[in-house]
Amino acid sequence: MDELKHHWKQEQIRLLRLRLGWTQSDLARRLSCEPQLVEALELGSQSAASDVVHKLELIAHQADLCGDEIQCLPAAENLCDQEHLGQVELNKLR
Repeated sequence: MDELKHHWKQEQIRLLRLRLGWTQSDLARRLSCEPQLVEALELGSQSAASDVVHKLELIAHQADLCGDEIQCLPAAENLCDQEHLGQVELNKLR
């Protein structure tokens, strides 16, 4: 993940947080910072430091991976029911 995927402006940070259903305090805990920093980032009154940008990238990447799993969930449940399986590998659903 050498190349940054996002340009972490105030709106992108807020949208990521809302997409995950997190409060500013939730995001701050995961970024290892104070909630006031998250608020300042979302208001645009402060820019994200490189360590915060790196953590945002990791969180966004995890959210994308989880999103893929969530989209496959109905198909996985259907396959488990049809074949009487307890679990299914995600790569078999794509």
